Amino acid sequence: MPKRNSIKQYGAGEFYHCYNRGVNKSIIFKNDDDYTYFLSLLKRHLSLEPTNDKTRRPYPHYVDHVDVVAYCLMPNHFHLLVYL
Repeated sequence: MPKRNSIKQYGAGEFYHCYNRGVNKSIIFKNDDDYTYFLSLLKRHLSLEPTNDKTRRPYPHYVDHVDVVAYCLMPNHFHLLVYL
């Protein structure tokens, strides 16, 4: 089992399985709007088109650093398969 709170080394050219679950397995996506909002956040930070917030500050973009290969959204958790 991996150590908790340890410094991890991530390498380019590797696949990573990222996931997150609600506290005590609680629901994190309560309706379709929550799924849509989550996907819009992914698109905002991974798209080629720059976007700005209400004060015209650019959102950070990671399109040159990470590719989302696959994702799965479920009511109480999500999975992302990313390639760095």
